[in-house]
Amino acid sequence: MAMPMSILTLSDRHSSDPSNFTPHVGGPLPSMKLSKPTGKIPVHELAIRSRSNLATAPVLCPIQNVENGALHSVPNANKASSGSDANRDKPYYSDEKIYVETSRVPSHFPTHPLIELQGPFEESMLDAGKKEDCSNYRETNPDKFKGRSRRSLILNQKGGAGNVSYNAQWTSDSESKHHPIMKIMSQVIFGVHLLCQSIAQSVPEVSNILSGFVQELDSFLERVNGDFDQSLKEVSDLYRNLALPLQHVAVFDNLLTDRKYRTQTLEGNIRIDALIKAYSQMMTDYTADLAKLQEANLVFSTYLERIGAEWTRDSREQWDIYVAMRKNTGIWENNVKILQEKARKLGKMLQRCALCVNEFEKRCAAAARRTMVCLIFHYRAITSICLIFNLVYAKP
Repeated sequence: MAMPMSILTLSDRHSSDPSNFTPHVGGPLPSMKLSKPTGKIPVHELAIRSRSNLATAPVLCPIQNVENGALHSVPNANKASSGSDANRDKPYYSDEKIYVETSRVPSHFPTHPLIELQGPFEESMLDAGKKEDCSNYRETNPDKFKGRSRRSLILNQKGGAGNVSYNAQWTSDSESKHHPIMKIMSQVIFGVHLLCQSIAQSVPEVSNILSGFVQELDSFLERVNGDFDQSLKEVSDLYRNLALPLQHVAVFDNLLTDRKYRTQTLEGNIRIDALIKAYSQMMTDYTADLAKLQEANLVFSTYLERIGAEWTRDSREQWDIYVAMRKNTGIWENNVKILQEKARKLGKMLQRCALCVNEFEKRCAAAARRTMVCLIFHYRAITSICLIFNLVYAKP
């Protein structure tokens, strides 16, 4: 089942009154579509100045000059042609080149409109200067998780490599202090803040970058939905197979009297227990991600309600972005609730499988004790018979 996609711009530009706007939470509207970026625009990336190369990328945030050259803004060639030093201190928002000394750390950052997101916002900017940033968390090949390959991927790869959740990647990064989803949402809110305050030089470019963030969150929700659906199917099949022997206890207990069968059952329990733990860890990490998205989405929704729509009245394009973002918050909220319900169902199925495994171990132990008792009884019986035989036929 595909998750409802979020939307960024209106494909059907009908006239409406911003004051009468109501968020849509039941799924995508037929008149809405996701605005695709015109190109692959990196999300909140800065340019790294090294000895041999220079990589540049647009950013959402205005960067002021920093003393001692730790972080400074340099306009592009056509804007710097005026020769005015004052223009060099003026922040640009579309095509300026941001240079970061690899050996220096920025001493200050732009102020985020929400104080609680200042930390994630600053860390997202620092991540942009690293070889590996939070963008590594967002793109995942969904084909790897189709069919039976998911079970082998989770079980055969060491170190939780099969777990591609934000939370798993984040907890393995000792340098990261803030959850990747909070970083993403901090950039989204800052982009809307640039539009609201009319300090973005290029509205279409900000719209494209915001579209990249929307696609990133949509991809995350689709990945979680696909993983939960596949996991529910596999765990349900596993539970049916595990429950079958317990529906015929007499036959199962009789089979357990065979030592070889007991050994095979216990070895199977080890593999099943590893599978349950892997799925449980995946579910726990995804649940943490969904909780963070729910928290961040609430912050974003509250921010949109606070700024209102007055700033969009003079620009149809900004109005479209505002309406789309309001609708996105409703869609994300609805999808998160659906996925949280699937997580609860998966947790119950995993618990049932764990109970079956525990029951198997108990019955194997009981069968082993019964077998041991029988062996002791037979040994004592044979010993007694031999003793009687010796007493009867012993020579005087």
